Amino acid sequence: MKTTQQTTRDYARGCLRAFLDDKKNLLWFLGVIRSSGVTGPRLQEVFAALKGYGNPRRYQEAHSACQAQGWLE
Repeated sequence: MKTTQQTTRDYARGCLRAFLDDKKNLLWFLGVIRSSGVTGPRLQEVFAALKGYGNPRRYQEAHSACQAQGWLE
């Protein structure tokens, strides 16, 4: 059985994947992360799991935006 933390982390991973696939925009992705509460090491795991997936420019854009918000600390 999954914990709430695992479920929200998986949800955040799916949302990052949608952004990297160019299905959603950056503001949508940031809103999802803000409302999910996935930050720090859990958000770092999400990014690490998708490093090399999809568009590298979009990956960097999302990563930089999350860093600017202080969510990766």
